[in-house]
Amino acid sequence: MTSGRPVQRVVEKGVGMKRTLLVALVLMLFGGLAFALGPTLVISSDQQGWTYCELPGNPGTVTYYMLYLEEMYCVGVTNLNFTAPQPACMTNAVYLGDENFFPNVVGNTQTGYSVELGGCRCDAFCVCGIQYLISCHVTPCCQYQVFPQASWSCYAGGQWVVPTPGDAYINANENCRCVIPVRETTWGKVKSLYGE
Repeated sequence: MTSGRPVQRVVEKGVGMKRTLLVALVLMLFGGLAFALGPTLVISSDQQGWTYCELPGNPGTVTYYMLYLEEMYCVGVTNLNFTAPQPACMTNAVYLGDENFFPNVVGNTQTGYSVELGGCRCDAFCVCGIQYLISCHVTPCCQYQVFPQASWSCYAGGQWVVPTPGDAYINANENCRCVIPVRETTWGKVKSLYGE
């Protein structure tokens, strides 16, 4: 009977080492997990972002809104630069202009939009409205993209950041799915969100 005990201890030590190695391996592999974090530019059919991703494309005058979203941690920006040109699939629509919500704007959403925010912004807000006159229904699943460019971050060590673009579809159906933008982070940053 005594010959079984040393074997049992060896097995227990082997299991403990295997667990430790497994935990270390998991932490190494998933230390840079991607989570929905950081700034994102999205197009919505309302100023609050309730209909983000799925946009109407019915005949008449329509306004799509460009929203800036901060998710989970603050990067903070003092300006935004992007383009959101009319999609090629909107053949029966005419761009009418932009509705500016900030006083210091240069350009337009079709060729290049730059806006000074009047200070460091770390919250979600509506940047501008993009107005179109649609003569007849837009093709289903017409993808409307935003193309962010570098913006100055006031919290990320004073550096340039590029917000993640969010997909949006005009006349969305089951054949077109929006992609939820993600940002890479570390496990430590995620754990700090739930600190005591």
